[in-house]
Amino acid sequence: MADGRYAYGLPVDLTEVARPDGSMGPWHPGFDLYELTNLATTLRNAAFVLVAALSVMRDSELQEIARGSVVEHYSAPAVASTLVKGRTGRPRKHWWISEPVAEAITVAESVSPHAHRVFTTMTPGAVNDELDGGDMVDSFIALVNAQSAWSGLEAIPKGTVRPHMFRRTMAMRTDQSPVPRSPWACSSSTSPPALWPTGPPADTRPLTRLGRSISKTLSTPPGSAA
Repeated sequence: MADGRYAYGLPVDLTEVARPDGSMGPWHPGFDLYELTNLATTLRNAAFVLVAALSVMRDSELQEIARGSVVEHYSAPAVASTLVKGRTGRPRKHWWISEPVAEAITVAESVSPHAHRVFTTMTPGAVNDELDGGDMVDSFIALVNAQSAWSGLEAIPKGTVRPHMFRRTMAMRTDQSPVPRSPWACSSSTSPPALWPTGPPADTRPLTRLGRSISKTLSTPPGSAA
């Protein structure tokens, strides 16, 4: 209480992190049913930002990702979606992706209440299940900055960020890379990646388990057995 922090909710052990003020402590103040609902939305938004940043996909193409869309294409991991802009007939297309991107899609799929869509509203049975990619990015940035005192994450500088900016940045990094088909080109849809990022990818499997656990909790009626 002395430093303005207090915990609440379910008695769970959370990973301790180093905070901006130099202290150590759990990365979150705690979880109740309301906060679990918020966390499911946070996981979806974080997954959307990561996939948008590293896949070279448009906002519309990201939102067309369906369950089971992470596949192998020419012996490399890829995500299948629908090409919307400038094409008639909505053709199917593959984007090569890195392992963290594949895992982020799996995380989003684990918390999605929709029968088919991965990035969708968290309200089951909503009439309109489409989302605004810019709103998801804004929500993610606002949450990271609001909870940095707990999470230990660095604050994200103020400014407008939109999904198409990620696409342009990735295209620029790929074009400027001195190595043909370098790690920055792993998400290029023009040729399969010959070189993956050095070192093991970040282990996001705990996030997948967390997402599935949240989804199960939110879908279990109060008073019933889990």
